[in-house]
Amino acid sequence: MKGFYFITISVALLFSFSLMAQNEFLQQDQESKKSLEIQKILAQYEQNQMLDNDLPLGWEYSTSDKVHIISIFISSNPNLCEVPIEPGDYIGVFYIDDNGEEACGGAGVWTGTANVPLVAYGDDSYTAGKDGFTSGDELLWRVYSYSLGELVFPATPDYDPSYASNNKFYAGGLSIVIELEYFYDNNISIPSGWSGVSSYTKTSSFPPIIGNVLSPLGDKFVLLQDMQKLYYPGAGINTMFIWTNGKGYKIKLTDEATLPMMGCPVDETSVSLSSTWNICPVLSKCNVLVSDIFNPILDKLIVIKEIGGNKIYWPDMGIQTLYVFEPGRAYYVAVSQNTSITYGDCQSYKSHPEPVESVLMNNTPWNTPAKTGASHTIAFPANVIQSLNSGDYIAAFNANGICVGMSQIADATQALPLTVYGDDPYTAENDGMQDGGEMMFRVYKTASHEVLNVDIEFSGNFTNSNGFFADNGISVVSALKLSATGISAIGSDMLEIFPNPAGHAVNIMMNTDERYNLSLQNLNGQQVMVQSFTGQITLDVSALSRGVYFIEISNQHSKNISKLVLK
Repeated sequence: MKGFYFITISVALLFSFSLMAQNEFLQQDQESKKSLEIQKILAQYEQNQMLDNDLPLGWEYSTSDKVHIISIFISSNPNLCEVPIEPGDYIGVFYIDDNGEEACGGAGVWTGTANVPLVAYGDDSYTAGKDGFTSGDELLWRVYSYSLGELVFPATPDYDPSYASNNKFYAGGLSIVIELEYFYDNNISIPSGWSGVSSYTKTSSFPPIIGNVLSPLGDKFVLLQDMQKLYYPGAGINTMFIWTNGKGYKIKLTDEATLPMMGCPVDETSVSLSSTWNICPVLSKCNVLVSDIFNPILDKLIVIKEIGGNKIYWPDMGIQTLYVFEPGRAYYVAVSQNTSITYGDCQSYKSHPEPVESVLMNNTPWNTPAKTGASHTIAFPANVIQSLNSGDYIAAFNANGICVGMSQIADATQALPLTVYGDDPYTAENDGMQDGGEMMFRVYKTASHEVLNVDIEFSGNFTNSNGFFADNGISVVSALKLSATGISAIGSDMLEIFPNPAGHAVNIMMNTDERYNLSLQNLNGQQVMVQSFTGQITLDVSALSRGVYFIEISNQHSKNISKLVLK
């Protein structure tokens, strides 16, 4: 069977369909008028059977004796974000089959000269498996556009209220579509953990209340941030309120999920970048080379880095592990002065390259760093690491001895980037650097399996030159030497903090007779409690607000910083 144009419908059956439509949907006083409308639709349907067009691949469908007759008026003006449909494009209705996949249940071709007759077919009771609509199934509208590169778009119809329709299939049903809009089907895949998110389409939620836009993420959603505001429903915090189209955000999920953003492209594809750091959206539906976007402002660009990842583009240091901007993502971009970038049409790009995955193979004795939402970027120029070999690792550690950043030298003649991750304040465990904490460095020699402490000197030409962690900090190493200096970390075998999370009291026990100083700090770094103790101590925290705190325990020989959650 070639498309639906070779389907033969007997006159008797068509007359039966018209009676069914009249009996189920039409008022008795309008019977003759609507019967005439059915006859017009069916007459146009028979004319269209003579057209020599093929259905798009995957749009084939089965016929049955259960039909819902639809007329799409030429005045309905089907359009993709105000771009009119072209003659020869197809309009179809789909159902969900037994495999949970969309399947075509009827289609019609747009001629531009007459109404489109479309017959939606019900499931054939005499065949195995679902091959059509069942009563009450939602009609999933799709438009196939040859003119836009043979793409399928989801569509939304408006119906003539004189003909009862709730956009569901009924055998003997009659519907008239008076308006039809179709949209870009933009489903954003968001990974587990921290990442950047943006959309090249406008949300269809109106008003774009932030909770409504993100509701499809369900209980996998944790929080959303921009450079100033936060939406954190788990803690009852919302200073963001609305989703802003064309903006980049930082997001955290407990598991990967998909955010549907069906809609029209954003009105403006230029992005304003303020001096220093920005969360830059990707306002393109295709992969874009970073060089294509940023070469026009290369003299103002400082660094681009992945959110919740270790990919970096730092042209002044000759460092590039980030090559492609992906649709649906957002990236941190630092510039030296206010400027802007502009995304072009996908057709203007020579290619749509796939992103290069950078997977760190951890062959060291250290833990693999947790990729959190906060990071400090460090460059080791080639002349600084010349004493090391390809294959060696450089890693950063916090006061607890936890590895918080790691890079392997692929080529000792090239500069090496190192991403140091900050502690995630929204988790109970200590998984990164505290803001303002001293970063300690070690080298792992793969050939000899040696672990060496490293003393670092930082270039004074950059703001972050003191060796202390800062979220969005940028540092360049001017010299390093292998040594065994530094305060040792207090290991987990020496320290116990319980319970954690805690209620009204928390116990701290040290497996040593040495005396230690204790400082309890809130997320703003303010001290809320100071103590000295030997052996063990119990802190009364009943008067403190619930939330996340940090316990720093130290003496002249060793130090530990641990996260404490009060619930």
